Amino acid sequence: MDPALRIVTRIPITELWDESGTVTGGVVREELTEEDVQQLLRRGPVQFVEIQMSERPHWIPLDERFAFWKERLRPILTQWGPDNRIYTDEFPVYVASEWAIEGVAVPVVVAVRYD
Repeated sequence: MDPALRIVTRIPITELWDESGTVTGGVVREELTEEDVQQLLRRGPVQFVEIQMSERPHWIPLDERFAFWKERLRPILTQWGPDNRIYTDEFPVYVASEWAIEGVAVPVVVAVRYD
């Protein structure tokens, strides 16, 4: 399959890809809080990847990271509850994790959107 056409068919995801194919790496920290993401941004550039069911992973350009964080991710970032449920009456929400990706020198924050 052409990697540029590959879509998310299962959540949670176990691998990431871009238009050139699967990238090597994995989760290093799950369920990031608002403070966790802010700390990463204070240290330097962060690569955000937005994941939605039936869509291709959206790699946010580095120069758009602050706009993505402030306008889209931060307002609806949440975490899983103790019984692996999201407790909210308002959707969509994001759950974020930090990934280490081979060849990517900055932290990667994968934001999975639940509608």
